[in-house]
Amino acid sequence: GWIVPANLRNNWVLKLGSSREELPKLFQKIEKCNIFFHDSEHSYENMLFEFKTVWPYLAKNGIIISDDIDRNNSFKDFINLQKDKLVSFQIGQFGFAIKNN
Repeated sequence: GWIVPANLRNNWVLKLGSSREELPKLFQKIEKCNIFFHDSEHSYENMLFEFKTVWPYLAKNGIIISDDIDRNNSFKDFINLQKDKLVSFQIGQFGFAIKNN
């Protein structure tokens, strides 16, 4: 939680557990996500699962940020699946995908 400023902590809840269990439950409760930051299990399967799960709930101009995209091709494959629906770029090992529709 170090990235969450103290003045925003009232709006933040830490969920511990598998993203395969926690993300679907979270998106049953919220309508849109403006920012999603991946920095959990870095397997190809898990990263691609998270990107695909978040995408339908990502607001227009919302952003997916992923750490360690150099560990496997999941981010690249996700970008290729979305084609013209996003703008993407990389800075070091971080990948950024901005939803443009």
